[in-house]
Amino acid sequence: MSLRALVTLLGLAVLVIAGCGDPGERAQGTPVATEQAVPSPTPPGSVQVHIRELVIQADTAVTAEERGQGLSDRASLAGDAGMLFFMTEERVPGFHMRNMLIPLDFVWISTNGTVVDLTENVPHPAANNGEVLTGISPSEPVKYVLEVNAGVIETWDLQIGDLVTFEPEIFDDAT
Repeated sequence: MSLRALVTLLGLAVLVIAGCGDPGERAQGTPVATEQAVPSPTPPGSVQVHIRELVIQADTAVTAEERGQGLSDRASLAGDAGMLFFMTEERVPGFHMRNMLIPLDFVWISTNGTVVDLTENVPHPAANNGEVLTGISPSEPVKYVLEVNAGVIETWDLQIGDLVTFEPEIFDDAT
């Protein structure tokens, strides 16, 4: 076999191995991206929230469904537990106490990790003559909302302006 025939045969073998189809198609016909996509970070299912000496083990509510459910239907919440809500953008959200069984404090957190408002001792419907409170909101736009047991704000003397950190770190458009 000549060198020229060998090179031609080798070239054909490379084409067969690499595939002759559209480079944007998989063998099964499933399209694939021609450029490498950069995955967006997704917050974990739980996060440690630190505000000065306070450490809260917070479940996360990222999707609209998770945010809608929140802490509803929970009969109790451990003293160091809570829920961290991620807004899709910095805004003034409205919360309600529908299906809540425990009273809550709300810590309203800006995009840069500063407490911008505090709402204390929001009663659950049974403690509020069956009335469901709605329209629970901060005084300014927030990116994150931390719900904790009622009394945490007072016990830990949380203040507007306190810095908040998360482990793992989740700032900058984590949603």
